[in-house]
Amino acid sequence: MELKDKILYGGILGIVVNIGILVFFFGLTKLADLIFMATFYLAILVTVYFTYGIAIEQKLIKEQIKTFIGDTFAKINLFGIKSPQKINQPSGNDPSDAKTDQKNKEILNRTKKLIIIVTISGFILSISLWMFINKKNKQFNLPSYFKDIVLKNLILLAFVAAIQLLFTTYVTGKYLPLSTNNAYKIIFKELLQT
Repeated sequence: MELKDKILYGGILGIVVNIGILVFFFGLTKLADLIFMATFYLAILVTVYFTYGIAIEQKLIKEQIKTFIGDTFAKINLFGIKSPQKINQPSGNDPSDAKTDQKNKEILNRTKKLIIIVTISGFILSISLWMFINKKNKQFNLPSYFKDIVLKNLILLAFVAAIQLLFTTYVTGKYLPLSTNNAYKIIFKELLQT
């Protein structure tokens, strides 16, 4: 059995054990609540990552490159070499750019489908579990489901999403992962290995 299979089966076993413990100690109502919350949190987390997170990453890469180029030209100028005033930019018709864009679109489309499937499945599983628990009630006590599970979790998830967006904007969005000297070390190490 390969390592990835062991990790997959271990993860599935962990989920099953956790669900069993949860049901044993807290009951099926809490399980319906957690399924709803986890499903919608997953949808929010992945959506934020694939929209706002990518925009922040692009901004960070531009800032990192700008800092690197500025520091590099400052060091070159120390040796009396003048930095070019104007550099011809590539035309933007590079086939690798089109391949990257196409691959990113495919990933985004698969992710959208997965988010929709998981969210709908989680909602159906959660409400089905609730209806099973409340099968003796005439209307399955659905108003209580929407109040105690849906409304409560949507309010909590709104706070979580707001905190996540604030963190991404003001912490992750300001952090440059490499100093120029570390970038030089990586570049020279890669050049020496080729």
